[in-house]
Amino acid sequence: RSMPPSAFRPVSTRRVVVCAAVMLVVHGVIAGPFVMLGQSGFASPHDAGITGASILLLTTLVALSTIDWLTFRLPDALTLPLAVAGLIVHWEGGQFAVLERLIAAAVGFGLLAGAAWGYEKLRGRAGLGLGDAKLYAAAGAWLGLAGLPSVMVYATIAALAAIAGSTVMGSRVSLTSRLPFGPFLAVAIWIVWLYGPIGDAMGF
Repeated sequence: RSMPPSAFRPVSTRRVVVCAAVMLVVHGVIAGPFVMLGQSGFASPHDAGITGASILLLTTLVALSTIDWLTFRLPDALTLPLAVAGLIVHWEGGQFAVLERLIAAAVGFGLLAGAAWGYEKLRGRAGLGLGDAKLYAAAGAWLGLAGLPSVMVYATIAALAAIAGSTVMGSRVSLTSRLPFGPFLAVAIWIVWLYGPIGDAMGF
């Protein structure tokens, strides 16, 4: 996100550790049914290569969630390599599989970048950042066009649940409150990677 360096405050090691632990637990709980029941979306519990890719995806999503939650930033040093890794994971599917993931990445980036541009023009201030758009592009690279709508649905539901929870706990949330969207995108990507798009996850 385009914010002046003065907007960022040093973050204590303790906060980083606690936040990372919480993010890891959240992603671990989501993976519980997958590990126990072997329900498969884009991941596969029987493919060593995909298992390695899942570990890479998990650690990167946890890192991005932690960074965004504490600093409101999604660094290119993580989002862009994550997108490239998604293309590599599907390399064995052939050039058409990779091309479809490239198109999905472009669509993902274009949708959120366009939404961010429109919000800034309408409200006169930044809302979503390009970091979110790049993470959504990575979602396209990993999940393809079929996975993008589900990622946005899950991310939106998770964000609304977090806002509702904050309100119940007594925190005031308004239209001007800052809330990082990256952690919710990360959780949604992880869900769709493990269980597939919404229709597949529900057995439709």
